[in-house]
Amino acid sequence: MNTRYIEPTANFHRAVVKDSLAFISGLVADDGNASVEIQTDQVLSKLERQLQVIGSGLDDVLSATIFLTDMSKKPAMNEVWRKRFTPDRLPARATIGVSDLDGPYLIEVTAIAVCKGG
Repeated sequence: MNTRYIEPTANFHRAVVKDSLAFISGLVADDGNASVEIQTDQVLSKLERQLQVIGSGLDDVLSATIFLTDMSKKPAMNEVWRKRFTPDRLPARATIGVSDLDGPYLIEVTAIAVCKGG
């Protein structure tokens, strides 16, 4: 029953790995003023890098929770999302409309993934 805490910040860890599961903290874009498409791509790139630290990748994501500040942007977000994931390996997912995120961001994503190593 091994637990690893990865990349501490003042208030949380970027990821916590318990046995074979990785719990990834909320990720936001590098450019909060960009379009939802660009922000989604930036967030998924960050998620991919975080997963690489533990020896996994986007195909290992089991579940994702997406927070959007404007649900009318969901189709545009979905278009980028589908391009980044293997079609038959799409994770379980919830998309939740929120009134605000911490900063100028349009999207934030958390994820649970299988940890292959690292």
